[in-house]
Amino acid sequence: EHENENTRRKTFYDTKVFLEFLAAEGERRKIEEIHPNELERGCQRFVLSVRKKSGEEYEPSSIREWLSSISIKRQGVQDILKKKQKLLKSLGKGNKPNSNGPLTDEEIEQLYSEGVLGNGTPRSLLNTVWLNNCIFLECGLGRKRDLCWGDLELKVDAEGVSYVQFATERQMKTGTGENPRDVRETKPKMSENPDNTERCPITAFLYYQEHRPAQMLNDDSPFYTWP
Repeated sequence: EHENENTRRKTFYDTKVFLEFLAAEGERRKIEEIHPNELERGCQRFVLSVRKKSGEEYEPSSIREWLSSISIKRQGVQDILKKKQKLLKSLGKGNKPNSNGPLTDEEIEQLYSEGVLGNGTPRSLLNTVWLNNCIFLECGLGRKRDLCWGDLELKVDAEGVSYVQFATERQMKTGTGENPRDVRETKPKMSENPDNTERCPITAFLYYQEHRPAQMLNDDSPFYTWP
């Protein structure tokens, strides 16, 4: 009986978190009143976007348990869950880091087509900027949590191509090693893609910069502003 009570409490909590997510998107109906296809798309966005209040990612197992609690088992949701788990494990979350490898180009393209990546909503924009930083700037989970706005610089090379890179003086402060001289000679770089502006990481970065609150543009402001 005690175990059943704990299960009921967890189900209530998990459902509450999911409903709060939907409410933030303007969806006020009860779960049973939402068309299954709409509910599936909402769950897909939830899986990609849900984070702790600190902005930190949940463990893959936590997200699986969440979906189990709210009894969502549609294939589209399970596919998105697998992609999210693969991404988290490639970044060191879960018991077997790197076990599934990074997201493929096809999987990333699907996330764009489903609206979980892109500039369409604050959440999808944040997902996109976060993913770009992970892929191009090698922002692991530890650095991602501590990343500040001034840690990254927008520059233009001799050929007029815009790119984002870690600021050298900030890199020394935010490096993961204890040795302050332990700074990479070659810093990772995120360059623009003028041939595909819809997928261009610099376009997303500039759009994110444009929509940040003015008080969040200081060098020591947290980089990620969770909606």
